[in-house]
Amino acid sequence: MVTNDMMKRMEVKQFHGMIHCGDISYANKYDGERPMDAKNKTFAEQKVWDTWGQMVEPVGSKMAYMAVPGNHELDIWDSTNENGTIYAKRFIMPGNERYFSFAVGMVHFVAVSTDESIDAESTQGQWFKNILTEVNENRDKWPWLVVFQHRPIYNSNKRMWDFADRNTYDDKAPRFSAARDNENWGHCELDFIDTKTAKGWKDQYEALLVEHGVDIVLNGHVHHYERTWPVRNRVETVKSFINLNKKNENFSIHKNWEGREGGTSSRYNNPEIIGWIDNYPTLIVEQNVDLVLNGHVHHYERTWPMKNTTTWEESYDNVKYPVHLTCGQAGKSLYMKYAYYKKENDSTLYDSYHKSDPGWSAARDNSHWGHCELDFIDSTTVEHRVYQMGDTEHVEKIRITRSKDRWSAAASLSISSTLLILTLSILTWQ
Repeated sequence: MVTNDMMKRMEVKQFHGMIHCGDISYANKYDGERPMDAKNKTFAEQKVWDTWGQMVEPVGSKMAYMAVPGNHELDIWDSTNENGTIYAKRFIMPGNERYFSFAVGMVHFVAVSTDESIDAESTQGQWFKNILTEVNENRDKWPWLVVFQHRPIYNSNKRMWDFADRNTYDDKAPRFSAARDNENWGHCELDFIDTKTAKGWKDQYEALLVEHGVDIVLNGHVHHYERTWPVRNRVETVKSFINLNKKNENFSIHKNWEGREGGTSSRYNNPEIIGWIDNYPTLIVEQNVDLVLNGHVHHYERTWPMKNTTTWEESYDNVKYPVHLTCGQAGKSLYMKYAYYKKENDSTLYDSYHKSDPGWSAARDNSHWGHCELDFIDSTTVEHRVYQMGDTEHVEKIRITRSKDRWSAAASLSISSTLLILTLSILTWQ
């Protein structure tokens, strides 16, 4: 089991702590419909929690074991009425158990709960912004800033959805497209209403990560391993003025602007018309333009709020954006297959990466159990390693570097911190 592998690693490497990104013991009772009425209410199995505790004790008793709850601890259905109560009793974290922060040497860790709101009006949202601000005021002490949570905001495994109940990679439409219609004539109206309905995860959370220079985001929830490139904006491929009016099942980049700036698709190419690709998108973001109304393409389309033409960088040298690591391969069942249901009554099982190959995903594996490790070597370098169950040698080793002047960090506390990252239950259920 993965637990045994971790114990063997502890014999040859000193670790400063372990992070468990939710869905801990799977004590929820799956008993058919799991009745929720007061008379027939069922509850999580405490003996499963006890068994899990005995299995993790050889690891958890020798280092700090830091956990954040997942949907199988907090969600009323997925936790079988546990609602976070048992988790809060069994894990005493440096905060309210659901979201908290702590420092280890030159690294500051911030835990957030993905099963509750994080918008600017919420308690967690206000706390999160305040703690990020506080850490950034002390980046000379904590040059590395790591956030860990349960549900990932970047996921290419189509067996599982992300925190917003939508996969971040959808072969039917890129994430920036919120609605479209190429079959019906009509018109549009705008009614400006003073109301706030967002809960923060779609429109506010990632902006805070980027704004405050978060270096790494650790995730669980999806039963596989995935590593992104340094990325922002939660889109798959965004170029200026993309047209979703599909031809031959492929997304066509609308050639009006590219053609008028040296391409071939504009009927009347005018080299004097410039700036639409390199200047215009930046200006409307910098000057806080709220809405852009368009015509030309003979259909209706509405995007999500979006910006920038570059959303990830295929390099880990001097990273500018967060790197997202989903280490969900430590236990339970792996998400290798899923029913695509592309056609009615089609229950064919497809690979969970079927038609899912986003550019921001640098590596992934849905076939092997294992665990991840992070070794913070100094103020500018961290090494990320992946071990598959039963192997003594890592199958992946990536070095991520950040520039010394990114946050003017001198790393007055230069303690090398090495962490085991465990997500999902240590029990390897087969």
